[in-house]
Order: sequence, then structure tokens, then C-alpha cells
Amino acid sequence: MRNRCPWSWYLILVVGFLVYRTPIHGIIGMTSLALDTDLTDEQREHLETVSQSADCLLHIVNAILDLAKIEAGRLELEHMPFSLCGTIESTMKMLQVHHEF
Repeated sequence: MRNRCPWSWYLILVVGFLVYRTPIHGIIGMTSLALDTDLTDEQREHLETVSQSADCLLHIVNAILDLAKIEAGRLELEHMPFSLCGTIESTMKMLQVHHEF
């Protein structure tokens, strides 16, 4: 089906994943508001992890949308600053497992 109707495949992906972006933006916004309040260190750490996880999920959804654009021949590239060390550090923090003995 994808080979016969590339535009319909593109539209299905775009509409489907745009539906996911709205609640992700809600999580990011509400987490940001919560981080602006008085919190314990533990609460702040948990909310920062939620925020970073939502940002990562948004990047995944955007990457899938970009793949759909590539298949439809509609991808436009842009230059953006990128910090490899910062990305690795935030990823490691999210994946860190806490063991309490």
C-alpha cells in the first residue's frame, strides 16, 4: 500500500504522530510550571527527569515525522547547535538506576 499511495502514507503518519505531540507539550509545560515552585531536592530531581523524558519522547516523535517527510520527498534540513557532551550526560542521567541498600 505504501508504494501505491506515498502521500496517504505520509498523511497517516503525520496526523497520527501530531496527536501524540499535544499531550507531550502538556507534560513539558506542566512540569516547567511545577519546577518553578518550592520543591524538595528529591521532588526537583524527579520532575527534571520527567521533563527530560518528555523532551526525549518529543524528539522521537519528531524524528518519526522527519522519516515520513523523507519518504514523501518533503524533508528540509536546518542547521542547529548541538552539544554531544550535554546530550550524553542527560541521557545517562535518565537511564541511571538508583539502588538503595
